[in-house]
Amino acid sequence: MKNIPKRDIFKVPEGYFESLPEEILDRSKNNIRKINYSRWAAAAVLIFSAALFIYKFESSNSLIEANSIAVDDQVELLIDQGEWNVEDVLSLSEDPNAVLDQVMAEEWGSYDVSDSELEEELWSY
Repeated sequence: MKNIPKRDIFKVPEGYFESLPEEILDRSKNNIRKINYSRWAAAAVLIFSAALFIYKFESSNSLIEANSIAVDDQVELLIDQGEWNVEDVLSLSEDPNAVLDQVMAEEWGSYDVSDSELEEELWSY
């Protein structure tokens, strides 16, 4: 320690403290502007992402609907051509009983027949 020269290492430049408050205020104003720009940029990215997600979701739904219509038309075409029979169609269904109930309701829904008349008709053969 004796070999180290003694001098004042804490010298401040002339006029440093007089201009310091202005420099701090200028820096804080620049930082605030940068923060505001980044907030606007983040908001724009968020809005763009939401719009893109909604657009993709809408287009995928319309594509799914178009494909399901096309599949229904193809199934009807195969049934009409005799390529598929009732068992083939029912084997594709998750709940064949629900399909049969729906078909029966469509075919027999217009007839006004009571259950007792139906049983009589069935047992008379």
